[in-house]
Amino acid sequence: MAVWLLRANMKQLDWIAVDWGTSSLRIWGLAADNQQVFYLASDEGMASMHDAQAFETTLLNHVAAYLPTDKSIPVLCCGMVGAKQGWHDVGYQALPCNPLSQQASLRVPDTDPRLKVWIVPGLSQQSPADVMRGEETQIAGLLSKLSATQLFDGMICLPGTHSKWVQVEAGEVIQFATFLTGELFALLGQQSVLRFSISDSEWCEGTFVSAVKEAYANPAQLSHLVFSVRAADVLAQPQGKHGKARLSGLLIGLELAGAKGLASTKQVQLVGNDDLTKLYKTALTALGLAVVVQSGDDLVLLGLQSAYQQISE
Repeated sequence: MAVWLLRANMKQLDWIAVDWGTSSLRIWGLAADNQQVFYLASDEGMASMHDAQAFETTLLNHVAAYLPTDKSIPVLCCGMVGAKQGWHDVGYQALPCNPLSQQASLRVPDTDPRLKVWIVPGLSQQSPADVMRGEETQIAGLLSKLSATQLFDGMICLPGTHSKWVQVEAGEVIQFATFLTGELFALLGQQSVLRFSISDSEWCEGTFVSAVKEAYANPAQLSHLVFSVRAADVLAQPQGKHGKARLSGLLIGLELAGAKGLASTKQVQLVGNDDLTKLYKTALTALGLAVVVQSGDDLVLLGLQSAYQQISE
């Protein structure tokens, strides 16, 4: 177990925001004006919890020292903590919807009187079947940020192990699509014959961009194009030195070819961490699209703040 207390101050704690993923845990203690009282990060994700009670125990281990004894502190959680294997299964909101409309967060069972816990549900789509959990809070944060003057219309991309492409109209999510891009890259790069051409390869942005365009223009050829990563290495061709960049570009290019509505989109809101958003921005720009990069970490907290405002009203 690793835990990092990154910052703390002496303001009075009003509520707690929690982003609880499969492999990580982040906790913000916030004052009434949403100024941070403390921030904790840990690798105690859902995968390390043995049962539902372990979630509450773990949370208390980190925040007990900050809790008052004369009142209950609201706790707003998002992420895999709301899955079947999490603290409590809070299900999904069906599309179309605003991710945090109509007080969507659900009160869940807890045993310590110092806590009142809510979890933000995910989003679901019946046709084609799709689900998301965790990203809805980032989307809510983005909509809160962009809808200060008018309701947002447009496309949002959240790259990751399972990338999400989300279409929003008038401030509501109307459809989304999940792409297994990050997981495919890991599987092909670690468990296929391509691993011999990926592990020690050099990064080349030119090779990456070329591969993006190639897969975007010829998505039906992907299986053949992916094998060419290995072939170019075996034949000692120049691009064979850049296997990782080529594989990454091919898979992202395939994702972009399948993203519904991309052809008619002029600008994409790109939400995520620095490394992934840099790659996707390079790919999207190469296809002639304008990109606005948004910090995924900042939007998670902004989304949880919106959820807290909903339950406080």
